[in-house]
Order: sequence, then structure tokens, then C-alpha cells
Amino acid sequence: MMLLMISVNKFPALLGAQLAKQQQWKIGDVITLVIRRKKSASPQHMTAIVKGIVKTGGTEEQQLILPLSAVQKFTWIRRQGTGD
Repeated sequence: MMLLMISVNKFPALLGAQLAKQQQWKIGDVITLVIRRKKSASPQHMTAIVKGIVKTGGTEEQQLILPLSAVQKFTWIRRQGTGD
């Protein structure tokens, strides 16, 4: 099942070829990622747009690749030394 949400902050994403095939995602698709830090917390959503498919023959083909800044924002991990 794929959830689609409208968002002004769409982060670029690369998909491993196996993951893309399994989920039936293609370049240009908009996907929504959901994380819940604690069982009682409200889920957080991040929207990404598929910019490319990675085919390496390795484990990368089963992965979703996002910019570090997007992951930090999505998971509330602060960048060391910046105070952000």
C-alpha cells in the first residue's frame, strides 16, 4: 500500500531496484514515510520524490537512500557542532 500526501517539502530519494520493484515505485513517484518515536507519540510524516533507481547487485538494491539533512530533520537528530 502506498500513501500519497501533498507536501511543500519533498525530499529527493533513491530507491534500490529490488525495493522499487517490490513496492511498484518508479521515478517521479511521491512516497510518504512515517515514523513514530514512541508508542504514545503522534506519527511524523516526511514526503519524498523518487529521483532515481539504484542497481548495484548489492544490498543497496533493498534500500531507500535519502539526503542526510532529510533524515536528520525527520528523526530530530541534531547535527553535531551546529546547534541545529
